[in-house]
Amino acid sequence: MEIIIWTLVTLVVGLLVVIALPTSVAPEARTATAPEVLDGRKIRRVYGTVWIDDPTVLAWKPMGTVPIKSK
Repeated sequence: MEIIIWTLVTLVVGLLVVIALPTSVAPEARTATAPEVLDGRKIRRVYGTVWIDDPTVLAWKPMGTVPIKSK
């Protein structure tokens, strides 16, 4: 009997939290900006998992959307 009471209390608290939170709005479309590339910078070779504070950008290609079906 006690487990049923705790289940109902948890259900009611969860329902109140869901009702109190605002509904999410679809995010706006974002555009990407190309990072600055410095000439003469060495290419790092990283083996394993490490933390890089200043990564080097070797290439940048802006990706767009391509329709699946064209008329």
